[in-house]
Amino acid sequence: MMFLPTNEQWTAYGITHNLHKFFVQRWHELFDEDTYDSWQVQTSNVHTLLAELSDSVHVIVHTPVSHHNFGAVLDELKAIAKVDPIIKNHFPFVRSLLETLTYDTGIKDAKRHDLEQTLRRISVIEGHLIGYEDRLREEIVSLVRNPVGDKNHELCHLLMSLAASLLAKGYSVPALRESVAGLTDSAQGDFPLRIERLLADFSGKSRNFTCHFLVRWTKPLPPIESRIATMTDARAAFTDPVDQAFLDQDTSASILSIRVQAQDMHAARACAEHELCGLLSLNRLYQPHKGKGASWNSDHMALVLDEDHNTRQQIPSDASRLTYIRHASKPGQATADTLKLIENLKNPTQRDVLRSSLLYHRHFTEATADEARLVNLWIALEILIPSGTGSMIDRLSDYVSTILTTEYPVSVAKALPIAMRAHWKPSDKATLLPQLARSNASKFDVYDVLQCLTDKRDGDLIKALLSLVGDQPILVHKVNLLWKMTYREPTVMKERLASHKQKLDWQLRRIYRARNYVMHRGRSVQGMRQLIQHLHTYYIMLIHTIIHDLKYRPLWGIEEACESRKNLYANALVRLKDHKNSPIAIEDILRFFSPGYSATPHTHQVWAHLLQPEVPA
Repeated sequence: MMFLPTNEQWTAYGITHNLHKFFVQRWHELFDEDTYDSWQVQTSNVHTLLAELSDSVHVIVHTPVSHHNFGAVLDELKAIAKVDPIIKNHFPFVRSLLETLTYDTGIKDAKRHDLEQTLRRISVIEGHLIGYEDRLREEIVSLVRNPVGDKNHELCHLLMSLAASLLAKGYSVPALRESVAGLTDSAQGDFPLRIERLLADFSGKSRNFTCHFLVRWTKPLPPIESRIATMTDARAAFTDPVDQAFLDQDTSASILSIRVQAQDMHAARACAEHELCGLLSLNRLYQPHKGKGASWNSDHMALVLDEDHNTRQQIPSDASRLTYIRHASKPGQATADTLKLIENLKNPTQRDVLRSSLLYHRHFTEATADEARLVNLWIALEILIPSGTGSMIDRLSDYVSTILTTEYPVSVAKALPIAMRAHWKPSDKATLLPQLARSNASKFDVYDVLQCLTDKRDGDLIKALLSLVGDQPILVHKVNLLWKMTYREPTVMKERLASHKQKLDWQLRRIYRARNYVMHRGRSVQGMRQLIQHLHTYYIMLIHTIIHDLKYRPLWGIEEACESRKNLYANALVRLKDHKNSPIAIEDILRFFSPGYSATPHTHQVWAHLLQPEVPA
């Protein structure tokens, strides 16, 4: 849920300036599990992409056919560097250096000289960027200490870069989410001082932790001379009240302790949990029958000791990774309807494909290790991709990014009223509501959202909406961004759709590389949990889109549904290009990008004769 305090709450927080309010709201939004996918923290920045680029060159040395990874990472790196404010203000020459990196025949043919030269150039760029994060932190502090003018858009870029950097260093999303409490604590001093404390708390320095878990052993485990130690008879040594609550979770279990280095307590638990899963997997090798090996309840709290700060705390498993996918309001009815749809598919192979995909999705939801979750979910997604020429990743990326982009114009419009729900009900809507066709005092309908976002410059609707959200900087930023950079006119929407599709393509390929790390190197990559969350979002959107289209086209199979969406996207780009000087009609957006939505007749259907979809028989 978006963080939308009242004026009285802002005063109690000791936060009065618009920029300071925006800082807190955007920082909260980056890490909140309910945040719309496109508004969450990104998984990459210039530094992480340079590391990925270097790794892709090393992969080419051993597997030349993987050269396509280099091209994808390089394109993304150049695109991000182009808009990065720190690069622009402090390292403008880096953009020129990046142009010396090319995806040419030397890379594609894995010529040793070209690969070595590329690695040297990457190293040179990394050397020039050594002071990048210092400049980033300095600019954030400077903006906060001198909040003159409207700097929210600039601050938004800086916070995204900082958040991506902290995740790359190994900080956990739960710890970063908890840091919002310090920003709203007036006892922590004035707001600039709170920001400096936040940056100091997340300085990048790792700490030493000991994590205790409760494990049941069917056969006693002897003492292990490593970072892992069993403490079967050591309960008496735990005397702190926090310890007792931990022990009471299972009075018969042994205590297993794991020492790790990590950035925060939540990250420490995740690292130690990974070690624990490895130990239990090894034990399963020697006790393979179900119910015979060691057991551990992942829902139990772990007792985490920060040895450097001499503090202890019970840390739960990171349960945030599933709640961003909402449950159906009527899951039983939805299950029955979808089962009927699958059984009525004309091609039995298509029935098998859907059932198999759903089976691997279930394996994903039941797995506890992130590696198993990623592999099962990737299989569930890959099964749905139509056969054809070219590599699987090229086909998968093309189909998935295209299909999800056809959903984007309406899904992001739906995200806005969801985000501002808490603000909508108590706000004064006397000016805006009479101008809206479908909304009421408790609901801001997506049709009316689009009416506002497609309004002309200085139009009554957009002015009324901006006035309504005027006391919430994050909502003003969102409305302005969507109005100016997505819905304002056909050419703008065309550029936005192409940009969204490209970002999806890059992220899908990043997830694929993470999957390859697990499959071929036996290890995970930094930020895997967030990549899994994104992949889950993509899978849910894709399969619901397929199910929706099959419901209205009973003669189709999965391949026809996917191909139809590709044609829909291609046709949309053509129409947007052909009618670049025409206003966008709301009904046409809904018909074209959200088939099945009921739109009332409208007098300004500029595109209606061009985009009229086929009506199901």
